[in-house]
Amino acid sequence: MTNDKQLLLKGLSSLSGAPDEQAAYALTLLEPKNGLEVVRSAVTVLEKNPLPKARGRLRDLYWYYADKNGTRDPAAYTRTVILKAPRQVMGYDDTELVVHAVSTYEFLPPNFTEEAALLRGTAIVLMAELDDSLAMYYATRLMADGYTEPMSGQPALMAVHVLSSL
Repeated sequence: MTNDKQLLLKGLSSLSGAPDEQAAYALTLLEPKNGLEVVRSAVTVLEKNPLPKARGRLRDLYWYYADKNGTRDPAAYTRTVILKAPRQVMGYDDTELVVHAVSTYEFLPPNFTEEAALLRGTAIVLMAELDDSLAMYYATRLMADGYTEPMSGQPALMAVHVLSSL
């Protein structure tokens, strides 16, 4: 990691005693040029201390990392963190983004195994908060998904939880 990125991360962690200031600083770090580690750290801060004005920037970041078949965010870890952050400020107009996430499959080399199960599992929970009917449809589909992770059972396990809560 370059010194610039280390400085950004240090600055973010130095504000841990002042959550509002830390969240405001995290908002300034939501730029792809800062790298995946800095962006994920900033988004994690915003998950703990949500700022409604971060919502648009988080949406833009999600679409940036989803572009080019997810090559900017292998295995969808950054997109998963991004989806968790705006939960308190999400609205019905976020449905398109969540539908995209719950329908994302990425097959990464060298074995070309599917690696976006965590993203789909996170998305089905968010979908349940936005639209019950749509969530029931997608949860049912995820329960029969042929790309369920054998060790964790995701996203089928999360789909079962969503259906049972609805």
